[in-house]
Amino acid sequence: MQKVFIVITFICFSLATAAPYRDEQFPPGGGDHFPSDGDDHFPSDGGDHFPSGGNTNMWASKLCANISLAEEFLSNIQAVITQLNLNESFAQFLQQKVQEVAYIENSTNVALLSSNCTQYFNGLTTAQNADMEAKRQQQEYENIGTRLLQQIIPTIFGYGIAHH
Repeated sequence: MQKVFIVITFICFSLATAAPYRDEQFPPGGGDHFPSDGDDHFPSDGGDHFPSGGNTNMWASKLCANISLAEEFLSNIQAVITQLNLNESFAQFLQQKVQEVAYIENSTNVALLSSNCTQYFNGLTTAQNADMEAKRQQQEYENIGTRLLQQIIPTIFGYGIAHH
């Protein structure tokens, strides 16, 4: 049961800080939920605050407003990663988040959390975006491979070739 909780926590964290805004409007009244495409991230303008809108910005702003909470958050995320690393069942899951995990485990980035919390979360978002791009690229390769395999039988038997 504890392992399931750990995985759910890690997934929620990953989803909450996933990808960049895509010029989508949040609903009126503060926008307490993600854009419809599930994307949300922290500003990359190097500023020391988060724009309003989205759950990610809300909790990240709260974390950065209280560094002890931010450090507790990071400590908990690192503990989850450690637990996941100890169980081979999660190897593929962690492989899909290799940049994010490396960022979280990097001591320079850990120090950045204390000195510039906003920049830490910007960097985390960049790492997550890199993982998402790698996943997108892998999916593209899989689609190409699938199409090539699906063309074998029609090519052999002449299906799809216009001949009368």
